[in-house]
Amino acid sequence: VRVGIHTGPVVVSAVGQGPGADLRAIGETLNVAARMQGEAEPHSVVISPATLRLVQSLFQTRDLGSRVIKGLGEMHVHEVLNVTAVPGALDLDPTQSTALIGRDREVGLLYDRWEQVKEGDGKAVLISGEAGLGKSRLVRALRERMAREPHLWLECACVRDRHASAYYPLINLIERGVGCVPHDPPDVRLHKLETTLARSGLALAESVPLLASVLSLPIPASYPPLHYAPEIRQRKTLAAMCEWLFVVAGQQPVLLLVEDLQWCDPSTLEFLTLVLEQTPTAPILTVLSFRPEFQPPWPARSHMLHLEACRLTLRQAEALITGMPCDPPLSAEMIERIVARGDGVPLFLEELTKMVSESGCAHAADHSPQAYAASIPDTLNDLLMARLDRLGQGKQVAQLGAVLGRRFPHDLLRAVARTSDAELAAAMNGLLLAELLYTRGMPPTTTYSFKHALVQDTAYQSLLRSERRRIHAETAQALEQQFPDRAASEPEVVARHYDEAGLVSEAVIHYQRAASRARRRFANQDAIDYLRRALHILGTQPPSPLRDQSELSLQLALGTPLYLTHGWANADYGQSLERARALATALGDDAALFGVSMGLYFHHQFAGDLTQAENCARQALALTAPTAGVVDTLVALSGLSQTLYLQGHFDPALEHIEKLIEIYYAQTPVPAPTAIVLPAAKTRAAARAATASSHLDLPSAGGAASALRGVRALCYWALGYPDQALALCDAALASARQHDSPFNLASACIYSGWMHQKRRERASALRAAQEAYELCGQYGFSLLSWATVLRGCVMVEPGVTTRAAGARVIAQMQDSIAGLLATGTRGWVPHCYSVLAELCVNLGRDDDALRAVDQGLACAQQTGQRYEDSELLRLRGAALLHATPTLPAAAEQSFQAALAAAVQEQAKALELRAATALAKLWLAQGKGDAAHQLLAPVHAWFSEGTATADWRDGAALLETLRQSAPAA
Repeated sequence: VRVGIHTGPVVVSAVGQGPGADLRAIGETLNVAARMQGEAEPHSVVISPATLRLVQSLFQTRDLGSRVIKGLGEMHVHEVLNVTAVPGALDLDPTQSTALIGRDREVGLLYDRWEQVKEGDGKAVLISGEAGLGKSRLVRALRERMAREPHLWLECACVRDRHASAYYPLINLIERGVGCVPHDPPDVRLHKLETTLARSGLALAESVPLLASVLSLPIPASYPPLHYAPEIRQRKTLAAMCEWLFVVAGQQPVLLLVEDLQWCDPSTLEFLTLVLEQTPTAPILTVLSFRPEFQPPWPARSHMLHLEACRLTLRQAEALITGMPCDPPLSAEMIERIVARGDGVPLFLEELTKMVSESGCAHAADHSPQAYAASIPDTLNDLLMARLDRLGQGKQVAQLGAVLGRRFPHDLLRAVARTSDAELAAAMNGLLLAELLYTRGMPPTTTYSFKHALVQDTAYQSLLRSERRRIHAETAQALEQQFPDRAASEPEVVARHYDEAGLVSEAVIHYQRAASRARRRFANQDAIDYLRRALHILGTQPPSPLRDQSELSLQLALGTPLYLTHGWANADYGQSLERARALATALGDDAALFGVSMGLYFHHQFAGDLTQAENCARQALALTAPTAGVVDTLVALSGLSQTLYLQGHFDPALEHIEKLIEIYYAQTPVPAPTAIVLPAAKTRAAARAATASSHLDLPSAGGAASALRGVRALCYWALGYPDQALALCDAALASARQHDSPFNLASACIYSGWMHQKRRERASALRAAQEAYELCGQYGFSLLSWATVLRGCVMVEPGVTTRAAGARVIAQMQDSIAGLLATGTRGWVPHCYSVLAELCVNLGRDDDALRAVDQGLACAQQTGQRYEDSELLRLRGAALLHATPTLPAAAEQSFQAALAAAVQEQAKALELRAATALAKLWLAQGKGDAAHQLLAPVHAWFSEGTATADWRDGAALLETLRQSAPAA
């Protein structure tokens, strides 16, 4: 099948005479259509430029370029791709508009930007102005001027009653772009999406699942799962939309219109930010309109133009009125009075003129113009109300529609209208004739739209509160009972209607559903808004166990999007959990209390309040005994062991880890895998570890097992078993690679990198750090800051890396630490300062090293994280010794403090480092005997790790001491 279409005059010829004559159409129109058919590929529709001008707002087309048509010469040819059946604002607005007055400059500026876009120079225009000043009319004038030019027009609008619906304008934009119609079943919509994206050349394996989730379409199992963190998934979703837009722009110039940004949801605003950043790179004219209360979040750029729609002057207002059809014409005095009342607002002037003209009273014999003019409403709201009042039953239908929204479908209106079909049709006809509503399509798929948001507002506010609540309740019930698919795909709409109806429990249920749907679409801020609204209306209800249970459910649901959006240390996240803990305690809900306790543990740990973190972990642990599942026990003990490690209690931390492993395998009915062989015991912790199982097949448990293995390895290293520590990290890394969890793999890589860094194995540490860095960057994990710090401290090679390159790495590490602190994060930060200080010492940047040490020790002092004290004190001594080699007293004092801290923590690895540094200083001061007595017993303690740099440095120093003082 090939179809060619050309629109033009048709000549009809009669062959023969009388009733039997044969009428035939002949002429250019049929000839051009036939030529178009010849240019069409199989199963395609091709149209001429004349037809394109008539249908380009109704169909998505593709410019096939200029073709030489036999007998006609050169002509542009366009392929019809899809019907654009979801109406836009300008489609619903009739073309018989009032003449545009006083806007020649603005339209000229808009068209000038379009001319530049056609040459490949992308532009953006921001149009601001009060309601009724004609922002949409400006854009319509531009559209009319562009009608004969090849382009793709894409438009969507934000709506007040959908301002919290994630992606609402973009969903309409995508549906128009792929040709979906309102009653397409999900499989048809998915097929249209796949076809459009394939034609655009996008990678379907990623773009289809991302955009299908936005459209609430089922994703076939043939598509691989996308293991992205929520924030990265949302970012990639927006990027896919943006890529599709720019691919289309590569085929023909695009005008993207987004109206009423004052009601824009956060996700759509992120999309527009992404588009505006890239607009100069493609032939796209982005037009954004909004009221003055919206403050554009984008800085001024050379490719962006800000237009302000101003009020009309008196002369312009007169020209607008006299240009409107009035029979008979209005008198000069009446025009003057309308101008005075209209206040330069085009919409007000138009409606006033229509009101006066339609009434007929302005010219009746028994009414003077002065008397009638006195009855003209003073405000636009009063005027619109007066026009509605004259419509009789039409006013009631307008009020009903105002409850449904700025745009509403006929089938929903019919479901909630308490009137017959004939009466409803008559009322709608009156509203359409009065041009207060516009329509598109035929029943039952008709869509109605209020001419202006102010018309909807006026009709809505004219309802009595009780009547308004009744209609909202009936609308919500109709959506649930008669349109379940619509209710399931737009739970926020149902929630809003129940909310406005004062039905709190029903509204809360649907706000929760809306939040869950937003979370599935990775619109976390929208989920937060829905849940907070639900909490607000729930707070108006009297206390009761049922009310408290509902609030507990909401607070628990609120926690996830809060920490995903703002981090674990976020104050709002902590407050929400504290409230949830109080509710769970009062209700005696131990299952909820366990989850809350672990959430608070993470909050306090990352905020740096270790005392509270330990208390929460112990509370969670108590809630797991004696019947709780294995995973709960693992999670609680993992949290407790991390807290003890951060406090510098390496031995107790390891004790809890080994206890966890014993409990896990005692409760797990599976054969125990082969244990790691541990060396002979030298400390109480090692003796315990020597007989404990060291299995590696712990469950993932949301990353708890990964953290558990990492902390266990760090404890072994600190306590003096570097080889065992490395074996545990290697085993954890191997286990993570066997499971399909990028987060656990990134975590295992970071712990492995830290371990190699502590063993001073730079190349191995760099490989692990680079893998962690790439995983965190790809999936948007919150571990990225730690991966950046780790990578920075090992990617610089002293003596090889240039000074400038080292400075750049240090700046990146400092920025990552500052980013952590900006979120309120303090947990694990002393280690970041430690590795930063060590890098600065190696590069000879002593002042930077001392500053990092001071910041790390201050953080440790404020938070109780003593696990890195010995290292920070040792690095202070190294920096002081390098900066002032002739004044070693301060350095010696720091080395002795580092040694004392290591001994107190039973940290043999740290003790060896501090003792080596101090012995080296004493040797330089001629105190070789004391140096030997200090270092020898510490070095001799180690039964493993003889290949590590720390052990070799100690051995070399002891050999030097023996040679310089044989007797010793």
